[in-house]
Amino acid sequence: MNVGELPESYSVNWNGHGYEFATDVVGNAATLGERDINKYIHTIRPKVAERLGEFRSKLIGAVSSFTVFPNFSFLPGQNTVRVWHPVARTKSSCIPG
Repeated sequence: MNVGELPESYSVNWNGHGYEFATDVVGNAATLGERDINKYIHTIRPKVAERLGEFRSKLIGAVSSFTVFPNFSFLPGQNTVRVWHPVARTKSSCIPG
């Protein structure tokens, strides 16, 4: 099963770019371990839902990862930048930053 098909996940892909979101409101904000950030996200969520809708309000702290085509990725929860380098036609290597 593709991660984007899970009910607790939402993914967007276009032209080689992609984002993956958790739909649990706090997502990667929770991995930072900051209670104030989590409290803030839950405090503003009703206003976000009013403005953007219920579904989008679940994504406010939840960007899990993204890739900008062709070779740049970021994992916010781990604060990791990755640059992918082609090695062969069907292989690539990653240099974490």
